[in-house]
Amino acid sequence: MDIRLNKEGEVPLYRQLADGIVALVQTGELPINTILPSERSFMESYDISRATVRQAFDRLAKLGYLRREHGRGTFVELPGSSHQLGSFLDFKEEMNAAGREAETRIRFFRIIRCYPQLAPVLGLTEKDYAYKFIRLHLADGVPLLLETTYLPYSRFEGFVRQDLEKASLHEIISRWYRTPVTHTLESFEICRLTREEAEELCCEEGTPGLRKKRTSYFGNEAVEYTISITPEKGLVFKAVTRN
Repeated sequence: MDIRLNKEGEVPLYRQLADGIVALVQTGELPINTILPSERSFMESYDISRATVRQAFDRLAKLGYLRREHGRGTFVELPGSSHQLGSFLDFKEEMNAAGREAETRIRFFRIIRCYPQLAPVLGLTEKDYAYKFIRLHLADGVPLLLETTYLPYSRFEGFVRQDLEKASLHEIISRWYRTPVTHTLESFEICRLTREEAEELCCEEGTPGLRKKRTSYFGNEAVEYTISITPEKGLVFKAVTRN
């Protein structure tokens, strides 16, 4: 980990260390979910005190660049990244937390030529190619979420269907391809399920649902576009009453 510390400068060492780690994360040199060396390793590598390392780690944790897991270590994260690519990641965690068994089934996987509406969303042309895959997410065997995802072929060349069976999309994009998502744009709309959507989600055609469109970016580059649909049976609304 190449971080230069100026011990004669005015900027505190803990701040220099923290800023150096942030820079490595943002450039992709330090991928998300990478486990960081121990405090002692940092102390020995940079000849700094434990207090300096802990101050740096505390700052990174507050900024959202670190994730501490008891008994496992300290992992690289991006602010809000645990919810950026993870409708499946979130779905799985939520179902497990509720004591329900989550499952995903890949319904479609193919490399396609970008159609006119898709190309500008991913910053591509109609001559470019993209991966298209459809996943159905279930809880206790009940289908609750249908996702159609597009990835630029040129960015993720070599990506295959079997990858989705081994890891979450979040991990594949951020860790395997060193493309940490920096921000997303999302839109939501109430809709009625089409015949094809209803068949996959075991509902009647026209059933009310929620459609979400998400575009994820690595800097200024669009790296993922997903359209997800949830029928009313999969929606949970929490009402807050104020006196």
